[in-house]
Amino acid sequence: QTSVSADEKTVYVWNYSYPKNGTMTFGGYKTAPRRITILSTGEEVKFELDRERIILRELPEKCPDKHCGVAVFKMEFDEKPRYNFGPQYRQLHYGRNLEG
Repeated sequence: QTSVSADEKTVYVWNYSYPKNGTMTFGGYKTAPRRITILSTGEEVKFELDRERIILRELPEKCPDKHCGVAVFKMEFDEKPRYNFGPQYRQLHYGRNLEG
């Protein structure tokens, strides 16, 4: 689940299934954020943009939300991010290849 700020430069991603291996991926993004933080702690997250995927690395071992178990990531962009829904699934785009 995602939410977007009024200026569309900040994207909040709600994650209900926290990874056990310290890595998580958000697909469809064509632009890299300036920074990513964990909303509840403000801790910066290491990441890279690989084709149309933002890969989060070295996440804390346990979900930072001790009450609900839902991690919210705040992605800050310099401008409105360019995004394609499901670029690797050609059937969603009439057979067109949207991968970069």
